Amino acid sequence: MGYPYERRNALVSARIRRKAERAASAILWRIYVHVGAAMSTAIAWTRSHPILTWSIAWGLTGVGLLSADVFSFPRQGPLWTGVVFGLFSWSIAGAVTFPQARIAAGLTVWSLAYVLAFWLGAMWGGWFERNAVGSVSSAGFVGALLGWAAGAAFGVLASEYLSSAQSRNPKPVIHACAWALGFLLGGYLALLGGMVIGQSAVLLFPALADAALYVGWGLGSALGGALASALGLAAGSFLIKASKPGGAAL
Repeated sequence: MGYPYERRNALVSARIRRKAERAASAILWRIYVHVGAAMSTAIAWTRSHPILTWSIAWGLTGVGLLSADVFSFPRQGPLWTGVVFGLFSWSIAGAVTFPQARIAAGLTVWSLAYVLAFWLGAMWGGWFERNAVGSVSSAGFVGALLGWAAGAAFGVLASEYLSSAQSRNPKPVIHACAWALGFLLGGYLALLGGMVIGQSAVLLFPALADAALYVGWGLGSALGGALASALGLAAGSFLIKASKPGGAAL
């Protein structure tokens, strides 16, 4: 006698479960649509503001490197902050500056570019630190900046190689060298600006010394990113114009 009631309860439970699943699916779909729209807007904004994007990327990278204490010997901070902050920042900035058919390709290229820059910077920085360069007895920053430049050159060359023939820069090697020079000069400005602005912020806000140092260092690093990307983008535009009929000969 109890079988029909049990079956009816099971059917009701199944209907309720299906309704709940449909409601959950609808909510997840709405979240997906809104997140996708937000990401599309963010990508469009970063592509239209590449210098500001690279400034933010360098600022975040600088904060991560400072947290990792890479500028001290022996290093005391967590190394992962210097790696993760840089990977995240460079991959996004590079991918939107040199867009590919697949966004994952650009993210991968510039993630590898940062890994190369970080590794070469550490290796060459250590060599320059142990070997005097002229009258400069401690020049680890020179090797670090050269590694920075090499990473940028790799990122640009790989991005150009993966680009379509229509969007590829006519002088990819010169273009990569221009970005490398920009990163070299920008890196020096970032170090100088980070130290000056960071220490000034500490003096202005002694009660918040740690936070002030990070904010000041990030702002100084952002200045380097602005210079580096401005030089690279200007060189790219010049190369494209020079390749057109009637353009300036290189």
